[in-house]
Amino acid sequence: MAHLKKNTRASLSGLSIHFERKTDNHSNKEIDISRSHLNQDLMQDNSNMVERFNERLEDVYCMNRKDVKALGTWVVTLPDELKDLSHDKQQEFFNETKNFLDKRYGKENAVAAIVHYDETTPHLHYGFVPVVYDEKKDRLKVSAKEVLNRKDLQTFHDDLNKHLKEKLPFYEKGILNDQTLPFQNVEEIKKYNETYQEMKQTLEQKKAVIRMKNDALEPFEKSLKRINDTEKMFDTIDKNAKKGFGQVVIKSSDFEKLKTQAVENQVLANANEKEMYILKDKNKKLEKDNRMLSTKLDHKTQKNESLTKKNNELTKVKNDGHKFRELVKRDLEKQYNIVDLTEKEVNKALEKALELYREIVQKVERMMGMNISL
Repeated sequence: MAHLKKNTRASLSGLSIHFERKTDNHSNKEIDISRSHLNQDLMQDNSNMVERFNERLEDVYCMNRKDVKALGTWVVTLPDELKDLSHDKQQEFFNETKNFLDKRYGKENAVAAIVHYDETTPHLHYGFVPVVYDEKKDRLKVSAKEVLNRKDLQTFHDDLNKHLKEKLPFYEKGILNDQTLPFQNVEEIKKYNETYQEMKQTLEQKKAVIRMKNDALEPFEKSLKRINDTEKMFDTIDKNAKKGFGQVVIKSSDFEKLKTQAVENQVLANANEKEMYILKDKNKKLEKDNRMLSTKLDHKTQKNESLTKKNNELTKVKNDGHKFRELVKRDLEKQYNIVDLTEKEVNKALEKALELYREIVQKVERMMGMNISL
């Protein structure tokens, strides 16, 4: 499987630490540091991810904004069908995958190509600067929107499959094997895996409950069989009995069978009554536990809804703030004929505007004799 993520420049440091294993203290518990020496850097130029990224940005135009997606990263996982192959063949798979990515996005734009063998499944981390040619301004520029467009994403997996099948004789089924999962990054894969494990655990718990219920039903099934056997015995005795003058005469052997059956049925009935009492008691406890869990779940749900609402409000405030900053920036640039104001200059202008606003509010308050300060 292959998964894409678009990143800002602020993500570079964290990604480089993870890709290049710059620390032994990992939040990902699946990393086995005793196997990290097996990881392979396919760039092999005695440089590192951060240096390559900064050098490339010196040669191309990139907007000076924090939200610009200046780094694309693909994660390509080794297919299950190739996990049993030799280490050399697995390396061939990742080398050819890198060749495909270099050709698709430009080898000069590649900043990282590292294979991790120290996690559960071997995979390639490929990082690159999404660069296109700007015809209007006759220059190269960074634009993830234009490079990683809908067409690129729709054709990526098929094109990669085709390339690998042409280059690798042992590659047959394909990287997707007709199964594409809608993940954008490694974090989503891990989250999906955690959800899957939770669902699997829940399923096992339900199976255990079913087994417990089947075990509880077993004595009643035996009782039912015993009743059926008794009815059959009565039918047989009735056929063989001699009837006359309102009386039924049966054989002594049949009479002994009836007595034995009656005693066994009574013992079984007493046992079933005791078992039923125990089951009722267990059921009451389970109902109580279920009510407690439902209450906790309702509380968690309400808390989650509240947090979601707050998050949406904060997001709106953040977006509104960003829009306001852009309006102030454009207004200042237009008014004073300034191009590309820095973040510091915009902040300074906003502080002055806020200070002026507060002075106006204070004057209005003094005039009206009331407090309207925010």
